[in-house]
Amino acid sequence: MKDINKKEEIYFRELMSKGKLEMPFSDFEDNVMTQIEQKFVHQQGIAKDIKLSWLFFAVGTTFGIVISWILPRIPQKIFGIDPKNLAICFQIIFVVLLFTQIEALLGFLKKSPLKYLKPN
Repeated sequence: MKDINKKEEIYFRELMSKGKLEMPFSDFEDNVMTQIEQKFVHQQGIAKDIKLSWLFFAVGTTFGIVISWILPRIPQKIFGIDPKNLAICFQIIFVVLLFTQIEALLGFLKKSPLKYLKPN
């Protein structure tokens, strides 16, 4: 009985010694922790950039609406162009840019749904 227990013990010791994980480099753990920290800092930078893009989108949209409202009400010609025609051109460009920017910003949210926008 003792002989079987010793054989099992030796067998388990061999198995346990084979199960030890050798680090490929002495500073492997430090490198992994540095990469994790860099990724965290990068994600915080992305969150800041996304928040700023939404802020500037709102500011630009407001500015575009104000220009679209004011431009047709100008009585004299601007650079020899009727303000109503200029307003129509501006509004077409404004709407195209508005929708492309909305699509881009919503694309960011689809790729990472609000994970970057949550407060820390």
